[in-house]
Amino acid sequence: MPKAQVAKTSKSDERKTTTNWRIFESLGVSIKEFTCWSYPRPRVHDSSCKTRMHVYDVKAKRAKPENIIRHIDGDHGGGFKCELSLDGPASPLWRALEDSGVECAEFRCGVCHKVLILNALNIKNHFRVHLSGNRRNVKGGQFWLTLSTDHLPEQTDEEILEQQSDRFE
Repeated sequence: MPKAQVAKTSKSDERKTTTNWRIFESLGVSIKEFTCWSYPRPRVHDSSCKTRMHVYDVKAKRAKPENIIRHIDGDHGGGFKCELSLDGPASPLWRALEDSGVECAEFRCGVCHKVLILNALNIKNHFRVHLSGNRRNVKGGQFWLTLSTDHLPEQTDEEILEQQSDRFE
């Protein structure tokens, strides 16, 4: 019986980060607004500067992850408030973040405040109208990202959800 052929992946197909930024590319997620703004937690100092980030250089026609990395490595906390859209082409920032080694420590819906696992169906559902924390239907598309330049350990989805639920109990 012949052995199954395993497809060899090229160097360009291998991910450089634990975070799968290619999900955003496959969904065609574009960026409307990207702001340095930490997720509001009770009794925790907010060191973010509330600056809108320039994530795309129009003249050079390339994404600019340097601004984001500067805010992560500075004393800004690594939190970002994003308004994302499924209209238009995918932002080149997602590939640039992967190439720069930026990891997503937390991805949270800005409407219902749930911590999301990075998979296509889960993210796509939170772009739709859904219940907010005060039980009103609100259009999705607002998200909170906590980014880091440190390499994250490989974890299963269940381990991530367990850690998040323990943090807020």
